[in-house]
Amino acid sequence: MLVAAFVFGCASNQLKTDEASFNKGLAALEHGDFAVASGIYSELSKNGYPAAMNNLGVSLLMVDREDEALYWFNMASRYGDKNAKETLEKMGRPAPSSDLVGQHPTQIQEAKMRQFFVTTLTGLAIGVTAYLIVDSVNNQYKVAPASSSRQTSGSSFSGLASSQSMSLKGFGSNRNLNLEDDDYPYSSFSGMLYKYDLSKPIDQIKYDLDISSQLIDSINPSYKIDMDRDFGQFGGGAKW
Repeated sequence: MLVAAFVFGCASNQLKTDEASFNKGLAALEHGDFAVASGIYSELSKNGYPAAMNNLGVSLLMVDREDEALYWFNMASRYGDKNAKETLEKMGRPAPSSDLVGQHPTQIQEAKMRQFFVTTLTGLAIGVTAYLIVDSVNNQYKVAPASSSRQTSGSSFSGLASSQSMSLKGFGSNRNLNLEDDDYPYSSFSGMLYKYDLSKPIDQIKYDLDISSQLIDSINPSYKIDMDRDFGQFGGGAKW
């Protein structure tokens, strides 16, 4: 029964590293090849694996090397192996506290490596996230030159293109366009783009153009509005 309990306890220990060697030693234990199992678990115990220490103790106990077995059971218990504690209790021996958990040089080195990778990946994630946020913010404030001109033109003169939704209806053509169309007609005044709201009554348009002409003249006296030149694009010239 004691041997069966030992083997069962050994089987419940699975190492995350050196798993192939650990399982090979476990197979040797199950087949009663305790010398082979002792050699395998002795090497693994040097790396600070509590489960290997416990299984080494079992291997030694099976060949009547009880003192050595007790040493490794105690070491495994101090490194936190539960099976070693249970084995010591079944043998009537006090189980030492787990005061060496994570303190083996190999375990310390592994912990440092894990922390290094976690820190590196965390820093990389923060860097990428920050870059994406900054790039997203920058993209929100990027405005194409033509788009910028269109946005500023509407506010250049009051009464001229003050509407954000205008259409071209029945003026030299049958086209119906909105401000979103790329081919919406523009006329160039002093190097800037101005939209004309041609949905207004003809008298209102003429009034607006007269006011605009006065404003433009105050800015650039050499420029005069020419109806055929400025509005000929609407379909053969504007007739007033």
